[in-house]
Amino acid sequence: MRIIADLHIHSRFSRATSPKLTLPYIERWARIKGINLVGTGDCTHPAWLKELNEQLEPTEGGFFRLRDSVREEFDANKALMEGLPDSKLWAAWNERLQPGRPSQGSVRFVLTGEISTIYTRDSKTRKVHHVVILPDLKAAAAFQARLARIGNISSDGRPILGMDSRDLFALLLDADERSILIPAHIWTPWFSALGARSGFDSIEECYGELSSRIGAIETGLSSNPPMNWAVSSLDEFAIISNSDAHSPEKLGREATIIDMEESFASLSEALTRKESDSTETHSNAAGQAAASATRAAIDAVAAATTGTVLGTIEFFPQEGKYHYDGHRACRIFLSPQESARLSGRCPVCGKPITPGVMRRVTELADRPVDENAPCPADFEGTNRRPYWQLIPLPEMLAELLGTGSGSKKVAAAYRELLEQAGSEFAVLMEKSEKEIEAMHIVGLSGELLALAIGRMRAGKVSIKPGYDGEYGIIHVFAPGERIQAKAEHSLFFEEKASAEPFCKETQINNQFEKTLEEQSQESNLAATRTSVPEKDKEDQPNPHEKEKEKAQNSFKPSNSDRNADSVFRISPEQKAAINHYGGPALVVAGPGTGKTAILALRIARLVGQGIDPSSILAITFTNKAASELRRRIEESMGTEKATQIKAKTFHSFCLSVLREHAAEASLPQDFAVLDEEERSSFLKSALESDQDGNEQKKASDSLEPLPSNMPGLNLPSEPPSTTSRSRKIKRLASYIEERKRFLLLPGDEIPRLGPCSPAGLAELATELGCPPSNGPKPELELAYARYRILLKQAHALDFD
Repeated sequence: MRIIADLHIHSRFSRATSPKLTLPYIERWARIKGINLVGTGDCTHPAWLKELNEQLEPTEGGFFRLRDSVREEFDANKALMEGLPDSKLWAAWNERLQPGRPSQGSVRFVLTGEISTIYTRDSKTRKVHHVVILPDLKAAAAFQARLARIGNISSDGRPILGMDSRDLFALLLDADERSILIPAHIWTPWFSALGARSGFDSIEECYGELSSRIGAIETGLSSNPPMNWAVSSLDEFAIISNSDAHSPEKLGREATIIDMEESFASLSEALTRKESDSTETHSNAAGQAAASATRAAIDAVAAATTGTVLGTIEFFPQEGKYHYDGHRACRIFLSPQESARLSGRCPVCGKPITPGVMRRVTELADRPVDENAPCPADFEGTNRRPYWQLIPLPEMLAELLGTGSGSKKVAAAYRELLEQAGSEFAVLMEKSEKEIEAMHIVGLSGELLALAIGRMRAGKVSIKPGYDGEYGIIHVFAPGERIQAKAEHSLFFEEKASAEPFCKETQINNQFEKTLEEQSQESNLAATRTSVPEKDKEDQPNPHEKEKEKAQNSFKPSNSDRNADSVFRISPEQKAAINHYGGPALVVAGPGTGKTAILALRIARLVGQGIDPSSILAITFTNKAASELRRRIEESMGTEKATQIKAKTFHSFCLSVLREHAAEASLPQDFAVLDEEERSSFLKSALESDQDGNEQKKASDSLEPLPSNMPGLNLPSEPPSTTSRSRKIKRLASYIEERKRFLLLPGDEIPRLGPCSPAGLAELATELGCPPSNGPKPELELAYARYRILLKQAHALDFD
């Protein structure tokens, strides 16, 4: 069975982590990402281990699952209030499309933690992090008790202990022979087995004779498998990757794909040595006897199971915050070659720079280092496996939508993609570009997303590498890059082939990367100076041809356009979009490529050809964009004609249609649209209940009575606290948004799809569990009905 596992994460008890790192949040985000097996993290912390005991229940194979009662409570409260995507809707899709694969609804937990050891060996301070994996709660409690005798394990979910790495591993095996240790992010400069600052030159040197019990190493965010292939001493270890997530949304940024049964024994088979001839010396004689019996039982189970690493899901390693050498204070990053030329000192201030992972790999490598090397076709019998370098989907959507990854636009698009594809990994790795093109996404064309994902899969991305604790920046499109839909430079999309596997050479377009000389010179440039990328320079027309080009244009730009010619020139592709005649045209372009200007110039051309300005509708997504579009239209053709053109947002256009056809929609002509503050006031009123039954009387007198089968809303007689009231209002708002999104009025069990919906759509929606939140909630349904009554009485609508 193919399992996607993320074994190295943290809980909220670790320092610098999100308070949302609770088991329900972790399970929900694992389903959203497409992860089947997730580590608990921090299992050595007493308070967290107590929660694991209370909220998880064991499964047959030795893993754990979230208790149904815990999940249901989370779904009905925090998940609903925050509008978290609910994977119940799309889990059925996954089972349909990929039968036999574990569903996103079947997330399993395994007990894991990370431990930091700081000690001195060979007159050098060593700081090494270790991932530990334990088979059951009894083993976790035994290991926790041993650690508590050595140091403080309650102040941090990732305890810091003054003990040797080898001794830690011996202590882990004493707690339970089945336990697994994996050297964590082995190349990180400050805290890892091979780190430049405080590590060793080999895994064997770090763990001594117990290194023979280590079967896998973790790449960390700043390295990828090809970098590890350059060091022959690592050939005997399976290479795995994990997210090291400090917030639930970061789950799966790296992960491991394993062929295994749903059992701890099968996981152990994948992550430990298949054979070991070493003599174990870490426990006493009695412990050895007990361990031998345990080992025999393990071997008997292992004989009937299989487990092997199939591949890894990776960050682009350049995005890791220790990939290159650098000095963050001076904003300088260096390749290993540049760093060596400067003797490891910052060229600006002269201080020592922080060595990066690339330099450390180069120091220990006995083979050529090629971070973009493909997995060889004949990898069987080696530790080399295919790998997929991905950009997190919210980051990609943010780039394409020209906004932050935490914006509402990104959240809406992300949710729609999940509902159509099943999980984030399904979008990034499994769906073909043709399937992605056909997806409906709020504010974004499927064609543009398919183009971006195709480039990511091929490794054709723009990179600014991370250094000295500063994350790198990965973009699908370089700043100012003109986006072509096809390699043959056609303006419109044609049918694409399915996505190819990533097991091939990756070509990186380092548009961001600068030489050391360029970085030094950059600080002396005026802040207002604008440079033109080399690619764009090639596209610039010859100055002597400028007048000829203007004469050939099919429009006459205004003076402001001529004055802006130095920073905005029209390419052949843009001119084709402006002059297109006939049927529909799909123009694919990323942020900052002049879409608004081209749209305005196209409108000017249509009006110039005699098209009635009042028959032209230009739609955009934000008020700011609509205002900019109107300004550009006015500059292109003058105020008189521009005022006749409808340049609106989707909301404002739909509002104008509703006002024009208010009677047909059973709306008063003077209806108002509530803002967020007004909406909250109406929601608050809907939650308030008169003890004398006045609400029920209002309901019976209204145009839309409350459903007769709806139970009453039992609210406390005492007014709730401000915090409690605010929480209830937020919960009701999220509930109503979800119900409306699925076309469900109060009391409805199935969507009101209307007479024009395709045959079988209602049945399919019901089969897939629509709506996804365990059906209507009676206490919220009554408040929903009251809310609708209040809106009607006030002649008001909300945005939904």
